[in-house]
Amino acid sequence: MLQKRVVALVPLLNDIVVQSRLFQHYLPTAKLETTIKYLDEWGIDEIILVDIDRNRNRPNINAIQRSVELASTPLTYGG
Repeated sequence: MLQKRVVALVPLLNDIVVQSRLFQHYLPTAKLETTIKYLDEWGIDEIILVDIDRNRNRPNINAIQRSVELASTPLTYGG
């Protein structure tokens, strides 16, 4: 039998966690470090970082490195 898993999706825009409004307007919600720390404490099964910055051609290595240092939860990055 399959177990239920809780997976958190964290959208990043310019290294800030944002909330999307109709995929056109973005409201800043928190710093990445704060979000990762709370999700790890809450017992999330996996964290997915999605970089939605259109101007970035390479992975945001700094954001990935900071997130890995703060959490022991499995981390997936995309964008």
